[in-house]
Amino acid sequence: MKIKDIAKAMKEIDFCMMTTVDERGTLYSRPMSNNSQVEFNGDTYFFTLEETEKRHNIKQNPRVSLTYQGNDNLFIQVFGEASLEQEKEKMKQYWNKDLNAWFKDGINTDGLCMIHVKAKWVEFWKNELNERINLSK
Repeated sequence: MKIKDIAKAMKEIDFCMMTTVDERGTLYSRPMSNNSQVEFNGDTYFFTLEETEKRHNIKQNPRVSLTYQGNDNLFIQVFGEASLEQEKEKMKQYWNKDLNAWFKDGINTDGLCMIHVKAKWVEFWKNELNERINLSK
């Protein structure tokens, strides 16, 4: 598999589990909506609110893991570093109407911010096949 194959598979997956690390080193995982309208090229985007545990964790330690489970025994892990974006113009590029289910005022929801995960590597498993793709430059 190549990164374009993984990107295609990720478009079919609605949710992933995002794992963050708090200041004590404790791991926390929670489901996050996969923005399948964005073509994965090593960058992943999620929306959240400013006053959330995951946002505080990312500010303390930007390392995150994203875990996806697809069809036909496909599993994907993305490891990277997260940053926080609050610029509305940037967020508009990645917004889609399905996000209105979580954010009642859309892009104008008070406290809305975007998490940008820049992948360092992607690992996938599909049946007996297992491979890691290094994206760090």
